[in-house]
Parts: sequence; C-alpha cells; structure tokens
Amino acid sequence: MRQLLFCMTSIFFIILSSYTNSGCEGATPEKDDAVNYGKANSEQHQAGEVWIEPWTGMEFVWVPGGCFQMGTPEGGSFNTVGVQEAKALDGNFVVSILKMASVFFPAGCTSMRTSIPADFDQYTMDERPVHKVCLNGFWIGKHEVTQGQWVKVIGDNPSYFKSGNDYPVEQVSWDDIFQFIDSLNNKTDVVFSIPTEAQWEYAARSGGKNEIYSGSNNATEVAWYYKNSENKTQKVGTKLANGLGIHDMSGNLREWCRDMYAKDAYSNHSLHNPMYVSEDKKRKFSRAIRGGSYYLNSCDVRCASRTWSWRDHNAVDVGFRVIREN
Repeated sequence: MRQLLFCMTSIFFIILSSYTNSGCEGATPEKDDAVNYGKANSEQHQAGEVWIEPWTGMEFVWVPGGCFQMGTPEGGSFNTVGVQEAKALDGNFVVSILKMASVFFPAGCTSMRTSIPADFDQYTMDERPVHKVCLNGFWIGKHEVTQGQWVKVIGDNPSYFKSGNDYPVEQVSWDDIFQFIDSLNNKTDVVFSIPTEAQWEYAARSGGKNEIYSGSNNATEVAWYYKNSENKTQKVGTKLANGLGIHDMSGNLREWCRDMYAKDAYSNHSLHNPMYVSEDKKRKFSRAIRGGSYYLNSCDVRCASRTWSWRDHNAVDVGFRVIREN
C-alpha cells in the first residue's frame, strides 16, 4: 500500500513539474511568436549576415524572422515656419503675434514639398490600422538594384539618370522588374522575387524596430530626399545603413513591392506573412510602392509611408530591390 501511495505521489509531482516548466504562466504571445519565427534558419544565419549572388554581384542581407507592429498611429506635431512658407504649403496653420506660423505635420514629417492636406489623419490613412504581423526570416537586397546589375541581366539601361553602374536603375515598371526576376531565376539555382509590403517595412525598420526612417529618426542621416539630393539619384550605399546593414530604404528611389495596393489593405492582412491581393478589377492592376525618393519630402521617406502605381507604369524616381526566396 505504501509503495502504491509513493508511486501515485511521484506521478503527481512529475505532472505538476512538467506543467510548471511549460512556461504557460506569464507567457507573452507576441514575444513567443517572435522567438518562434526568429528560430527559422537561426542555426545557419545571423542578423545582418551578407550573401553575394555570384553572377550579378548583388549583396543580400539576412533579416531574421519575428513579429512587429506594422503601420503608423494617428497624430503629428507642430512646426514653426514663416507665414509665407506656411501659405505656400497650403496647410493648416495658426499665425502668432510674432508673425510666425505654427504648421501641423504628420508624425515624422519636418518639411513638406507639396501641399499639406487639410485633414492630416487623411495623409496617413492608408498606413492604418496599426496591426501585428509575423514574418519568416528572409534575404533582402542590401542596396537597390543598380544600373550595372540591370544591364548585366537585361542588356540595356532604361534609366533617365545614366550616372554610372553603381547608381540605382529607374524608369522600370513592375512588369519590367519581373522580366529581370525571371531572367535571373533562369540563370541561377536561386529563386528571387521582390518583397511584400510587410517584408519591406520590417526590413526597413531594422527588423521591426520603432524607427521613423530606415535606421534613424533623422531623415538627413539615412535618406536622399529633396533637401539634400540635388534633385537626382545618388550612388547606392552612400548614406548610413540601418540596423541590419541595409541602405537607402528611405529615399533615393521609391521601390516596387509584390502586393496589390488598397487603402484598406491593412484591414485585410493575415497575421503570418501577409500579402494583399484582390479580385477587384482596378486593384488587380495596381501595385504598392514604398520608401520615398530623391524628389520627395521627409514625410514620404518614412518607413511606414505607402503609395502606388499601375503595374505597367514607370517613373524616374521608382526602382526596386530583390529578395531571395530559398
């Protein structure tokens, strides 16, 4: 009888010990998810590790998996400028007795090149709701694809600014890019594509950190935009990299993403590895664009800023970067 009681007591404590060590008490779902996603390929790769594609010389940076809050909250700040400048901006402003104007900018904006919308929440409406996203680890281009790399794969240079092999290629449509991707895939053993919006923003924010610009809260440190670009593209990699070693995700060129575009895309995102697609006839031909450019203001080079174009259109301030899918 004593032996039976001893065995039953031992079994009880083993079960209790197993439950206690399971980590159920006080578990934080977001942290647990981030850890689980971060484990993917963690034995082989370290954050910021670089892999070079031998044919084109494109450098790729490893972005560990994890979870983050995608998007930007409502709100902004007031900045003091001259009255004439405020009038030129055509935004909401209040003139003080010192004849200075207090102008309201969306969060992360210190200057505007174009008109400020009367309702500033409208300016960032397509960046909401802020929502949790979890991603597997992936490789992403350290730089925007350059003119030299494009010529290597396609054979001609469509760029308006033909400044040299180390400058980013522009005037390429989304459809043009996938001709590049298909040619690259056919000539290598690796599968390439372009990032989803979620992958793009997560990488831009140094792995989902709370950064306004890619690697800094100061646009001038990391971005070529209208205040410092001399109204043209600049050689890739000449501004500071972000926390993962990736350059120019704020400014220089806007960048195509894989997703279709919709203002309400975030309301339709899945938790895991989201990519927005739609059967709507108009949306099927639209594609998301991220990152801002040499031509745009500090608002538009924020990590969270979104815009779009038709998939067969090109522009002098739109390029792309590549991800590796295997």
